[in-house]
Amino acid sequence: MKKFNLAFLLPIVGAFVLGLFSGCTFHADKAFETIRLKLPQWPPNDGFSENYPPLSKWKIEIRSAEDCKTYFTNQETIELSVKRHTPFCTLAYPITLTQDNYQTQYFMPAGFIYPWNYKADDAKFEWEKGIAASLMAKIFLSKIETGISTQKLNKFIGTFNWQKACETMLKTEHNPWFLESEKFLHDLCNLNFKASQLNTKSCISYDLSELNKTFETSFLSSYIPENQKIREHSKISLKKNKQVLLYNGKETAIIITYESAKNVSLEIIFLPIYIEDI
Repeated sequence: MKKFNLAFLLPIVGAFVLGLFSGCTFHADKAFETIRLKLPQWPPNDGFSENYPPLSKWKIEIRSAEDCKTYFTNQETIELSVKRHTPFCTLAYPITLTQDNYQTQYFMPAGFIYPWNYKADDAKFEWEKGIAASLMAKIFLSKIETGISTQKLNKFIGTFNWQKACETMLKTEHNPWFLESEKFLHDLCNLNFKASQLNTKSCISYDLSELNKTFETSFLSSYIPENQKIREHSKISLKKNKQVLLYNGKETAIIITYESAKNVSLEIIFLPIYIEDI
């Protein structure tokens, strides 16, 4: 993974003046609290319920400045003991089953970031927060390479307004996972960040009508909220020179590569089988 120069920015972390840096205040009280996080509904209730593959289990990744954990669960909620007001993020990947009963990890994760979107009576994973949680997780993981202290890393993470970043990314017309994440993180950590970097670039909306007719099936985006757009308009986001995988919920997938308006290629594949890595 690319190394981000976190050590460089911490001495002047208070100098941020961009709208996305809110100076979020964390209290001195480091007492622990227990939070219960509700996992997303499966299958999602977006009009495509019958097309989604059955769920095998959830893969949960928890990232903070002090710890990194990964485990699996079949529960509807998870319970965590956390330091009050100390930032962390967690990702929930749905591990689903193919038609031949093999496990596969196709869908992008739902996310939760603490304490920004924490409500004690309504704490839950959200598909729309997956990209923000993924970006935060990469910064936490960079601690291993940079050697930055836990206190300084928490201070930096806590100064950035992740809630507003989520709202900005959701306003984009296209799939927020097309964000140029490496550039975003590099510029963020080198005090060269602009809110416009949260917008997706070099993207188009691609019509899936003919594809669905040809294969007599409906294809699913890996980004769950985008499937509502597919159901209503038969369109999906493509990013220039990036392969996009679409899955029919059984075992067949199609790779779409967009190079130009006149050059869009399709390749049929079988979805890779998921191999547990822990």
